[in-house]
Amino acid sequence: MNQKDISSARQISSSRYKANLQRVGSAIPETISLLSEYARLGDWQLVRQRVIQENLLKKHSSATINAIIQAVKSRFFSNNAQLPGADIAAKFLMSNISEITKAQIIYIYLINSDHLIKQTFLKLVKPTIETSSNPILTSQGVVAFLDGEVKAHPELDRWSDYLKRRWARGFLAFCRDFGFMKRAPSTELTAPRIRVETFTFLLFALLQAGLSNMEAIGHDIWVLYLLREEQKENLLTESQARGWLYYARAAEIMELRPKYESVEEWIENALG
Repeated sequence: MNQKDISSARQISSSRYKANLQRVGSAIPETISLLSEYARLGDWQLVRQRVIQENLLKKHSSATINAIIQAVKSRFFSNNAQLPGADIAAKFLMSNISEITKAQIIYIYLINSDHLIKQTFLKLVKPTIETSSNPILTSQGVVAFLDGEVKAHPELDRWSDYLKRRWARGFLAFCRDFGFMKRAPSTELTAPRIRVETFTFLLFALLQAGLSNMEAIGHDIWVLYLLREEQKENLLTESQARGWLYYARAAEIMELRPKYESVEEWIENALG
């Protein structure tokens, strides 16, 4: 198999719908624990050994521990959506930021690592929030969405009804965990308020990856936070007020300059 065939096979594999979410869920506190250890040790294999030997995750099942380790690895070490590497993400999660901000960053790595979660969000959650006067989402609604995707994704036809229901419940929990649904028993969807630290971390990362100012501001990543243009403007203004960047706009001309050389420098000097 040549390199082109390998690349094509990887793209097909990554676009398949897989039932990964229900295995460990969002795993927000576990992700923070694992990446904190990674920031300290700098070696994922050492982190894995220590977590297993000392049961740092406080789980009763070795299968659960291994599943969480594998999930975090796939979310942060196999992600190529122009997101910072696991080392930088770990430093950010260890900085002086709120738990909500940490969750908002974990969210973007998770959703970009799972094609089914991402498409369910974009095709079901996003339009429901943006167009419905009563944005309700139930597990039955998620199952109906999965059934409607079978033609484009025949792999779903092999899912049992039980697996579909279980994944649907896991997806609703995912929405609640990251602020896109009100607390149970409510099933009302909502758009969370994105923190300025979350926005600035990702903006600086996009600029550092070589995108122009307009490309970074117009990037698809903001769609996954349901950010409107006026909200981006407000976040840019707030980031400037904190001394993190310079921002000015006149008609179609935009000037945007980070006041730090890199994402890492911003984390170390601005967030502590």
